[in-house]
Amino acid sequence: MCAPKLLHHSELGLIRFCEECRHYQIAFGTIVFTLDVKDFYHFSTSINKISTIETECKIKDIWINLPAEDVGLLLNTLELIKLKELVGLSLHTQKLNTILQEVGLSSPK
Repeated sequence: MCAPKLLHHSELGLIRFCEECRHYQIAFGTIVFTLDVKDFYHFSTSINKISTIETECKIKDIWINLPAEDVGLLLNTLELIKLKELVGLSLHTQKLNTILQEVGLSSPK
């Protein structure tokens, strides 16, 4: 049974990871999707390649492909910045948890 643990959350979403099935669950805005480890790292790399200039523009004109055919995220610049922060902090949390497990300490719950 899948039991994903929260890596990080923000006002716009959250990212959880399941050690058993090795999948990430990403909730952002009104969409929830699941990615395996390879797809999650590809997703992370892809969004970080998109340059952003902080702006007040609310037009959703940034398309991010997801692994499913013809499915993606349509974001404005502020949402993209928030998504990058969410993914980055989740990856840092996961690395910290791995280090804590390696030295024999339990990771934060």
